[in-house]
Order: sequence, then structure tokens, then C-alpha cells
Amino acid sequence: MSFPNTKHKNHISKILAVLICITLLCSCSKLIETLIDHTSRKKIAEYKKAIKANPNDAEAYCKLGNAYYKKGSYNKAIKEFKEAIRIDPDYADAHFWLGWVYNEKGLWDEAIEEYKEAIRINPDYKESHYNLEVIYNKKKLYNQTMKESKEAIKVNPDDIKAYYNLGVAYGDKKLYNEAIKEYKKAIKIKIDYAEAHCGLGLAYCGKGSYNKAIKEFKKAIKIKPEYAYAHFGLAWAYGEKGLLDEAIDADLEGDRIKDDKEIKKYKEAIKIKPDDADAYLKLGFIYLWNKDLHDQAIKAYKEAIRIKPDDTKAYFLLGMAYRQKGLYNEAMKEYKEAIRIKPDYGVAHEYLGKIYLSLNKREEALKEYEILKKLDPKSAKRLLDDINKISN
Repeated sequence: MSFPNTKHKNHISKILAVLICITLLCSCSKLIETLIDHTSRKKIAEYKKAIKANPNDAEAYCKLGNAYYKKGSYNKAIKEFKEAIRIDPDYADAHFWLGWVYNEKGLWDEAIEEYKEAIRINPDYKESHYNLEVIYNKKKLYNQTMKESKEAIKVNPDDIKAYYNLGVAYGDKKLYNEAIKEYKKAIKIKIDYAEAHCGLGLAYCGKGSYNKAIKEFKKAIKIKPEYAYAHFGLAWAYGEKGLLDEAIDADLEGDRIKDDKEIKKYKEAIKIKPDDADAYLKLGFIYLWNKDLHDQAIKAYKEAIRIKPDDTKAYFLLGMAYRQKGLYNEAMKEYKEAIRIKPDYGVAHEYLGKIYLSLNKREEALKEYEILKKLDPKSAKRLLDDINKISN
């Protein structure tokens, strides 16, 4: 093989070099994953050996729980942390980590109890104070958040996260002046604290001080360009000022960042647990509402169905993805499968009726309307309205 000239030869050489680099990077990534998994298995074996030698070694159980947590084996981790606590009820770290795993699983009440235990044993346990603040904010228990934040500040007057959480609690209670004070205290300690600048922007929006809000959101974005909530905040402030083009641009950027992060999160979950049907469903849902990613949505839903063949929601959403692509016959097949598994699945009957209308099958659409009347009168009315529009 010969090249027509040196310029083309150099160009192709560069392409080959890039391809080789990509191949090497992929190989390195797989190697790193293998090494991490090997290290994790080695640690688990090491801690099990220590427990076998001394069945009352609470620290070994706690370390084993941590190893399982890092592997994503939350239930196994919980079991080991509980065993550590059974051996040593005043083991603060075991209570903290048990609370951490409960929090990861969304079991907030259980997490709260464990963090409280860690603090009872060690009142200066700042991580437990902080995590309690976060959970209380999520549960909208703002008075408890304030109490924990103030306790954390007593332990460490430079605890920026405590000032931040205090600001969030005040803001959610619409006490915007107090929120502004707390965010400013956090920023005074750490000037590049993007979350505090964003919180300050939200507090200014609450007060109607939109110019000040825009300034703070821009600071947050400069510090942390991929901070979705700062972009959404900026969109809100621009919208309130009537700057609609700027508001739309900021909102779209926020959506892009948020979707990218969500996609990455669910892909990581699938990497840890390849048969996680729920992660595939959530991944598909993000893809579904992006017109350029419908094929990825279809692929994700098919994987969910492979793992859970009787998951009606997966068939329905696969039908939605096909419908978005204009593949009505394929969509019809998936809606019918969802109904076969769950005959009273109202929303599947509604969208099957819509598909029939798209395929000019009015009589079939009317049959779905008749079924839907008994299942969900509101959905039935929507479908009937669509049928009448086509008829007129």
C-alpha cells in the first residue's frame, strides 16, 4: 500500500496514533477496574480471616462492612455493621457507617437513629452532625437542621457545611435575611464555595434582589461550571427580570449537565450491579426525553426486560420510545405486551388507543376507550377527545 503524498501520510499517522492511544486508555481503564475489584476481594478475605481468628473483633466487622459498601453490596454491609455494634454497642464509627448505608438506600429514619447514636457516643462527631443536617433538610425538618448545624458550629466554628445547611434551612423557611447571613459566613471562610454562592443567589431571588442573585449564580458557575443548580438558579433570576432568551439558555444548560450526571450515575450503578433492572429503567427514562437518544432508550428498556421479563413498566416505556421515533407498529406490540401481563394497566390502554389513531384504526381505538372507561375515567375522556378530534 502506498500513500499519494507526505501530507496524507502524516495525517493518517496521526489518526493511527490517536486510535492507539484510545485503545491503550480503554485497556488501562479495564485494568484499573480489575485491580480495584481484586483489591476489594483481597480486603474482604483479609477481614474474614481476622474475624475467624477473633469472632469478637468489632473493628474487623466494621472494616468488612466498609469493604462490602465499596462494592455496592449494601445489605451485606448492613449485616456486618450490625454485628460490630452487637459486639460493641458504643462503637461510634460502626453506628456512623450503618447510618451512611441506610442513607444511601434512602432509609432516612433508620439513618437518623444511627447518626444520633454516633453523636451520643461522641458528641464531637462532626460527620454525623453534618449528615443529620442533610437528612433533616431532605425531610423538611428545618428546626432539627438548625439545631444540628448550630451544634456542629460549636464543635468547629469554621465548619462551612454547617453554615451552608443552616442557610438552606432558613431559606426553606423563607427567612431569607438569616439565610443570607449564614451563606456569607461560609463564603468568608471559603471564598470559592460554589454551593454557598448558589444558595446566596437563591436567597436573593427569594427577596426579589435578582441582580444580586445573578451575580452570585455567575460566581458559582465560574467556580464550578458543571453545577446544574446554579444554571437553573440563573435561569430563574433571568426569567424574573424578563430576560427570556438568557433564561432559556441557562435552563437548557442546567438540563444538559443534570442529564449527563444522571446518565453517569446509572451507568456506574449498572457497572457495579449488571442485572439492576431499575437502573436500566431510569437510564432509559433520561434518554427517552432527548430526541437524539431514543435508540439508547430502546436499548436500555430491552435490557430491563431481559432482566425482568414481566416488568409491565419496562414494556410500556419501550412502547413510548418507539412512539417517539414514529415506529407505531413496534410501539403497539409493546403496549399490548404490557396489557397482557397487567390487563388493568390503564395508561397502556390509553396509549394503545393513541397508537391506533396514529395508524388510522379508529374502531380499535374506540375499543380501548370502552375498556378504559371502567379503569380510569379521566384517561378515557382524554382518549375520547383525541378520537373526536380525528373524526372531525
